[in-house]
Parts: sequence; C-alpha cells; structure tokens
Amino acid sequence: MYLNVFGTAAGDWIYTASIQWIGNPNSDQAHYTIPWVFRIPQVTAWVSPLLYGAIGWLIQFGYDQIKKKQTPSCTVNSGSG
Repeated sequence: MYLNVFGTAAGDWIYTASIQWIGNPNSDQAHYTIPWVFRIPQVTAWVSPLLYGAIGWLIQFGYDQIKKKQTPSCTVNSGSG
C-alpha cells in the first residue's frame, strides 16, 4: 500500500488554510464555503505532484551544483596557426 504522507499533510494544510483565508470558518458547513479545487481530496491531487516536483527540482539543483564544483574547467584554444 502506497502512503502519500507528505502530499496528504500539505493538502490538509492548504485545505485548512483555505477555509481560514477564503471560506467562512464559523460556518457549520465550512467545507462548502471554499472553491472545489481546495476541498479534500481534490487539493491532494494537485498539491502532491507540485510538492514532489519541487523536492525533486531542489535535489537536482543541488546535485548539479556539486557536479559543477567537481568538474575541472578546461579551455580549448582554437587559434589560427
């Protein structure tokens, strides 16, 4: 069974924050006072790939920076003669 712990936690945080910022937190049916894309489970469907994409991008960026420091730069002189 696959558990999406980080995506679910981020989705729950955005869901709660959207009720506080966009919706009516004092309503008995606060879930229905926010747009459909911010409701559970829809919010998890778009937050999860964005979160894991951002994490992957950061890892790749860090890897590229490390490789750039390790690779010696060589210059090729292509002068005439």
